[in-house]
Amino acid sequence: MQASVGDKEKERKIELSERRRVLLIPFHFPPIQGSTGASRSFEFARWLPEYGWSVTVLSVRPRAYPKTSDDIDHLLPPETKVIRAFALDAKRHLSLAGRYLRWTALPDRWSSWIISGVIKGICQIRRDRPDMIYSTYPTPSSHMIGLMLHKLTGVPWIAEFRDPMVEEGYPEDGVERRLRIRLEGAIFRAASRVVAVTPSARAYYEERAGRGPGYVVEIPNGYSDSLTNTVDRHESTMSGERPARMTILHSGFLYKDVRSPRELLLAIRDLALEEKLNSQSIQFVFRGSGNEAGYEQEAAHLGISDLVEFRESVSYTAAHQELVQADALLLMQGKRCNRQIPAKLYEYCALQKPILCLADPKGDTGRIFESLGLGQSIALEDSVAIKSHISGFLEDLRNDNKKVLSSSVISTLSRRARAKELARMLDEVKSEVSAT
Repeated sequence: MQASVGDKEKERKIELSERRRVLLIPFHFPPIQGSTGASRSFEFARWLPEYGWSVTVLSVRPRAYPKTSDDIDHLLPPETKVIRAFALDAKRHLSLAGRYLRWTALPDRWSSWIISGVIKGICQIRRDRPDMIYSTYPTPSSHMIGLMLHKLTGVPWIAEFRDPMVEEGYPEDGVERRLRIRLEGAIFRAASRVVAVTPSARAYYEERAGRGPGYVVEIPNGYSDSLTNTVDRHESTMSGERPARMTILHSGFLYKDVRSPRELLLAIRDLALEEKLNSQSIQFVFRGSGNEAGYEQEAAHLGISDLVEFRESVSYTAAHQELVQADALLLMQGKRCNRQIPAKLYEYCALQKPILCLADPKGDTGRIFESLGLGQSIALEDSVAIKSHISGFLEDLRNDNKKVLSSSVISTLSRRARAKELARMLDEVKSEVSAT
């Protein structure tokens, strides 16, 4: 006899009540636009319920973000709650003539959400009684909220570091550096686990934490499954003929000190002077670099404006659509970020397009790229090597010699698979806490 609609709804409510609960605390979360870190937290919130964990998200109100877009909010499960705390950006909201009080930006520019976040978090913990708190960096204020909620409620806490919070020479400001070191020490004493996203970062935090094997867990970044769905939807509309002018696309922020396009632009200029590049056959496009006007001036100064284009950021869906239509994708990572791997590496892999990788071969990005069999990685700081590599890369591109991953390998790199890894770790920590 077939179950009635009422019986099915009752079964669903029982299933939901039996799930474990986690309070996820990311600063970067949709509708923020232009943050790959937001995608990681969003996909955890999206897929964890499939592996037995209900999610409540504690983040900030959208006004704290410089740009917003709500084009993926509908992908969250209907039972996932998103709670928004009051937050101001010291640089945008608390400055006068571009200047603001230093203490308003400690430990980061959005420190104003610490008090409101703790209040909202305590109310939600009393209501939901979660089994776990999970906060994520690169905003130290998220970890401060996680630490305070753990201390006030006793709920076990896990701290994720998508980037190292303290490194040699970073932060340069002495006050900020001392504050971060103190916070990091408090995290190691209080958190049940620390999560890193790359092999080098895991080793780095194992040494700094000194908590023994198994305390630091590596859960890498991945690609969003919605990206491959975008590919499936639009592949049929794309012509099989190669256009006369090919596009090499970089999608995402550039940073002057750690991900500068300067040496690449010099290499493009030199190739153009040698008549090995021309604007009729190739263009380099940078989408959402964060300093479009400044980079356009630099390209104009080098005389390569016809070869290089800097476009402003667009919505998540539009950015993915543009990736699908590009002929090749550009990956950039400076040596200062050798312990980090951009999430876009995994997104690029999922699109099965040729990747021009400019990253130190000795860093995690370069090593992972080469270990996947996707080609050679060239240091972003070496314009001479970049120039030579581009020539060979373009020749392979024209001859359709693509190095891409198989679908079976790609599936292991998805954020859905990473959520399964996270759920497994959450289960382990819950079991350990229950046994004590």
